[in-house]
Amino acid sequence: MRKDLLLLIPVLMFFSLSSLGRGGTVEYEYLAYSHKTLPIKRLYFLNRDQALGIGERNKEKLTPIYLLDKHNLVQDTFATGEEPLNVIVSNDSTVFLQENSKTVELLVRNNRILLKNQLTVSDNDPNNPVKVLEEPIYIGHHVLGKSYSSVRDFRKKDYCLRMYEVNEEKKVCSEVCPKEILSSSCAKKKNEKDLNYALLGNSLFVFHNKEGKLIRVDLNKEGVAEELDLEEEDWNFYLDHIKGKKYLSKSSVKTPSQYDLFLLDPERGLVFQKSLDQEPFGIVDNRVHYIKKKKDQYFHHLIPLSTEDGFEENNLLEEVQILAR
Repeated sequence: MRKDLLLLIPVLMFFSLSSLGRGGTVEYEYLAYSHKTLPIKRLYFLNRDQALGIGERNKEKLTPIYLLDKHNLVQDTFATGEEPLNVIVSNDSTVFLQENSKTVELLVRNNRILLKNQLTVSDNDPNNPVKVLEEPIYIGHHVLGKSYSSVRDFRKKDYCLRMYEVNEEKKVCSEVCPKEILSSSCAKKKNEKDLNYALLGNSLFVFHNKEGKLIRVDLNKEGVAEELDLEEEDWNFYLDHIKGKKYLSKSSVKTPSQYDLFLLDPERGLVFQKSLDQEPFGIVDNRVHYIKKKKDQYFHHLIPLSTEDGFEENNLLEEVQILAR
């Protein structure tokens, strides 16, 4: 039996048996992916047929990236030295991986993961923090990154997010006056991200979750606009790149264990959608993506925002049950 078929059976059998055996509860009914021997920490849906999965760092100190089809079969793999800080899905074929000192642009074509481009910030000088550029985002001919104005700012992690031009030799043109995006302080908690990025067309969205600021950067015109300033901390930003909708969530005031989800409407502003039982990982195609971990296994759930929206139900259960007899 083919290896990919062996992978198909346990994943979907878990889905079918769990749903039926537990009375079709929400937790199991909308399970999108879970597998003991192929754990995926983070899952990014490119479209209705493919997803990129970030695996666990292996013994070779590499982070595997899997391309999955709609049946959860692995089509291709890629490896990177660091676990990405951010994974930015541009469209159903282009993905950017942001690491501490570089950006990797991947192209998904013909069921393969191809390295299209990358930029490594190699001129960083730890002895001269003014020249340090951290967490670069390289898209087109521009790179955004955290830069510091002095040694004091570097130690306090008070940074400016600036945009620089990149020349044909992939050198950051620091002599060109950079465009300042925002000034802020990094998150105080260890390993906590303070900036999230999302890409829609030629607009790069930068969200500072500690200050509730949403900035839109026009990569064509190099324009910068502040779309939202909530003046509050601990908001989370999500972009449904398939539907083109922007959402925010925050711990509920009435029930702190829940999260209130809002749609950012261009005319009405924040519009309440519903209360959620846990913090979402993302929103894709009008479905809320949750991640749960039990022991060493990750469970990815996609729950529709409404009964009329979302991915089509899995149609392989009958086939898998026949194969498993």
